[in-house]
Amino acid sequence: MPIHDPRYPPYGDELMIRIYQPEDQERVAALYERGHLTGTVDPSDTGADIENIQEGYFGGDGGSCFWVAVHDEHGVIGTIGAQRESDHCAQIRRLRVARPHRNRGVGTRLIKTSIAFCQEAGYLKVVLDTPPGRAPAIVLFEHFGFQLDATKAGDSDKTLDFYLDLYREPEAG
Repeated sequence: MPIHDPRYPPYGDELMIRIYQPEDQERVAALYERGHLTGTVDPSDTGADIENIQEGYFGGDGGSCFWVAVHDEHGVIGTIGAQRESDHCAQIRRLRVARPHRNRGVGTRLIKTSIAFCQEAGYLKVVLDTPPGRAPAIVLFEHFGFQLDATKAGDSDKTLDFYLDLYREPEAG
């Protein structure tokens, strides 16, 4: 499965990845909610970090961050966060790309941004999880060298746990 659909060329300069600002909250919350409506978010996920991004990703020691993908004409079209799990490990969370903008390189640029942040922060490992049915996301994670660690049964479905060791160079970029 290709990372980019050849029918839709990747975005160029019209796409910017930047750190979340409070005025992004409404669109970020809408992208999160769309995951609930499409069944890609576990129903037991409270979304507390989305309700208070400032506290969830910017409070503390700088070991966490949240970004948005902003398109010149469409505004916020994607999100991703990195949260400190421990001194040596971060978790990538909340990767979302609005449906009309998928397969255009948005997810790739968001993942690159979060991995670069984790490397600069000195993390040795990055983890993430996803439902098994999200094949395009899984292909993207594997493209960056994430490896399947485990499959867990959750409240309503299974999740796939992935990890990336940062003490070696990621395979893609």
